[in-house]
Amino acid sequence: MLRGLLRAYALLFFAAGLLFVFGERLTLAWIGAAGALAGAPALAPGGASLWLGLTGSLMAVLTFLALRLSRAPGRAEAWDALLLSKTVSSGLFVLFAARTHNPLFLGAAAVDGGILAHLLVLRARYEGARDPLAPRPGPPAYEAWFARLGDPATGRALWVRRVRRDGPDGPESSVWAVFMEPGRGPVAVRRWAEAPGSWTLAPDRLQGAGPGVSWDLSWSARGVPAFAVVPAWLRALGLARGYDSAAPAARFEGRASLDGAEWTFSPGLGGLGHVWGEGLGRGWWWARASFEDARGGPAVV
Repeated sequence: MLRGLLRAYALLFFAAGLLFVFGERLTLAWIGAAGALAGAPALAPGGASLWLGLTGSLMAVLTFLALRLSRAPGRAEAWDALLLSKTVSSGLFVLFAARTHNPLFLGAAAVDGGILAHLLVLRARYEGARDPLAPRPGPPAYEAWFARLGDPATGRALWVRRVRRDGPDGPESSVWAVFMEPGRGPVAVRRWAEAPGSWTLAPDRLQGAGPGVSWDLSWSARGVPAFAVVPAWLRALGLARGYDSAAPAARFEGRASLDGAEWTFSPGLGGLGHVWGEGLGRGWWWARASFEDARGGPAVV
């Protein structure tokens, strides 16, 4: 259904472009007739002009974006461009209405605003139906998965992270592991270039190995659904990177090793996260916790 709706939008944008470029007088006559019911002055046709050429160019781009999404709905950059176009056009039409006191522009804002709202709904439904553990399709220049877990008996904790980023010589991947133990001074941090076996994330398993460290853990989600920490509209406007809490509350258990010392993790709560975007953030500040609430269910902060 999503693909069919996006193809319909591609056809709509294509037809609108043809009408504006090759049937400007007819199109403005239709709009003027509708506006006359609200007492709006008619818009005079401008004929061949720079602005009409830009209108045709924009409609061609929107047609291309909608067709691309109909074939590959996971391409975030195509969604971002399509939604940004409709956000800007809706806002400009409202501005034009205020400046010219012509309600015809409000009608145009309502049309583009309706398309924008529907596209946002379509994208949200697609995102909600995605497997939260699947890599992002398309070309995010930076993508990171991370897991955090603790042992309720000893207070020991483990944080592991796999990063893929586009470097000057092509894609690069690395794995981090941070071992924390109460009362033992500085944490142990290891980082290495990814190789086969460095990181495996499956729906029920988390495994990895690197210089002096390894982990083999089973995990299961604990009733808190995956959610987007960063709202889709912020991502659509290019104001933030993507951040999904893929498994906000998950129960981990298994073993890990640090320089030959065995660490055992009895069943305890942790979580999985997923960050992606065009590049690394300048820095991160965060506080996050998963615990059992008073009724015995999982709670996430």
